[in-house]
Amino acid sequence: MKDNRYQEIKKENDILLSHLSNRYQNVANIYIKKARGYAIKNVDTELKIQNVLTKLEDYDRRNVSFSIAIPNETEFIESNIKELSKQVKDQNRWKTILGLSLIGLFIIAWFVINIWMRQETPNQTPQNLKYEVISPTEVKISWDINNFATEGYYVWMVDDTNKKTGPFEISENEYIFIVEENKTYIFYVQTIATELFGKSEPAKLEYSNKVWKITPFNLQKCGKQKD
Repeated sequence: MKDNRYQEIKKENDILLSHLSNRYQNVANIYIKKARGYAIKNVDTELKIQNVLTKLEDYDRRNVSFSIAIPNETEFIESNIKELSKQVKDQNRWKTILGLSLIGLFIIAWFVINIWMRQETPNQTPQNLKYEVISPTEVKISWDINNFATEGYYVWMVDDTNKKTGPFEISENEYIFIVEENKTYIFYVQTIATELFGKSEPAKLEYSNKVWKITPFNLQKCGKQKD
């Protein structure tokens, strides 16, 4: 409501200004521009501007000679400007803006560095990989528990034809792979990235799944020769 009243009076003043004759309008224009740039933009300022415009309108309507009504334009303008409440300007505004900008940049930089550090600081590589043959087609690999691998591990394998199986995301420190007979494999284990650490360098373990089948020929070679 207060802002509406300010706009209403400002509009009335602009109308008053437009009704003045040339010389009175010129001095009024100069006064208004200075007044609105100097004073606080509120209802009180526009009411005081209105008083000055009303006085000029009265002179103009009564055909009072401009030189008699206003002997000195500069003195008339400045004396009326002094009646207004000066607009307070924050001399340290640029310092405040600069300070806030620096704080904002610091916060952004902290997040960027923090993310970068997380990505660039790898977790500990899984240690002591070993395998256990479960069957001719199943091999279990295991490794020491890594207390920093809070998100778990990636495991995968690559055979001697470069065929990759995985990666699989697991939470335990062991995994059973399905393998084929008479193939060589490399098993890989890597920690998953966490809030504190990036993913680790992968640990690897080579395994050759050679299966020797027993045949009558082999039995004959292994048995004792009869006399």
